[in-house]
Amino acid sequence: MINQAKVDTVPADELAALEAECKALEEGNTTLIARVKQLTAGSASAVVQSTEVTRANKFLTGLVKIKSTPTDQEVDAQLVDADEMVRPQDAYAHAGHTYMILPLRSDGC
Repeated sequence: MINQAKVDTVPADELAALEAECKALEEGNTTLIARVKQLTAGSASAVVQSTEVTRANKFLTGLVKIKSTPTDQEVDAQLVDADEMVRPQDAYAHAGHTYMILPLRSDGC
């Protein structure tokens, strides 16, 4: 059992002030929570926009790669040119004369 005569009490006017302060803090928190939700929604929207921009950039990069890729005809022409450059020549021209290149040995060695 507690002796109520010895218990500290809060005066009514101080209690009213504390209740008013508590209510103001709760309203402030409600406002802050609403603002956080608003910013979170905006942030989610920014993420969606960022994702769309990233997707568009990847698409454009793919188009650039496709555009810079040679066609089949261009690749075939490049292969013919390369083949002619590396294929051993049977003859060569010099000073208006054509010379035949013959192997040093005829036995295939």
